Amino acid sequence: MDIVQFKALTKRYRIAGFFKSKEIVGIEDLSLTIAGGEIFGLLGLNGSGKTTSLRLLLGLIVPTKGEVLVLGKQALRHPEIRSELGYLPERCSFPATLTPLEMLEFFARLDAGKFSNGLIKSRRITDALNIVGLDRAAERKVGTFSKGMVQRLGIAQAILHEPRLLVLDEPASGLDPLGIIEMRELFRRLNNDLGITVLFSSHSISEVEAISDRVGVIAGNRLRRVFLKKEWSEPGAKRLEEHFVETVKDFAGDGSHWELDAETDHG
Repeated sequence: MDIVQFKALTKRYRIAGFFKSKEIVGIEDLSLTIAGGEIFGLLGLNGSGKTTSLRLLLGLIVPTKGEVLVLGKQALRHPEIRSELGYLPERCSFPATLTPLEMLEFFARLDAGKFSNGLIKSRRITDALNIVGLDRAAERKVGTFSKGMVQRLGIAQAILHEPRLLVLDEPASGLDPLGIIEMRELFRRLNNDLGITVLFSSHSISEVEAISDRVGVIAGNRLRRVFLKKEWSEPGAKRLEEHFVETVKDFAGDGSHWELDAETDHG
């Protein structure tokens, strides 16, 4: 079953200037289908359109044209579909004086429909903390957490309501090598053990290569190629790094990926 369908999706931003406004492309004519149960990685340079694509999927911004469907519905027009989505932004932070238990209690109240029963809510919070390995730190103040622990708490809130699709924007950003390995194993468990479809963006080729079933390469604000795992993992196959360089080399010199200094700001 298809979980996500991007259909000729385009987003252009209009930036106000002193004399006239300027139009900047976030993503252009994105068409892509993501099947249930797969781990799909979006790979591209900074500003290529990865974050814009994820925000459009989540219904956080309005497309210029085209549409994106999750389980056959637009999150923008059907807010209830967001209950099937879990999201971890690139930069997540939580109040330093609160504990993971208190944070997840708060997030559970935001999705009251799934947690009307207090016992179910309590069990689900416990399960989420166990899954991400924060059960022993459940009552510690978040202000004492490492970057990796904060990321784990972010994933706990993203999976708390048992979503069918987990959307991650640069999930390994700022983590040390051990933290990256632990995060990679966690995503595999979420996918294999819980059956959660995972869509994530990254500019780290090694990270995408390690866990993805398929990889889409975005360059010049367009999806240029989609690679199957066998195309970089089978004996004699090119490494994903080679595929990536060959794909983006014709578009990396036009300056488009520097137009938006950080995708998290504009696209």
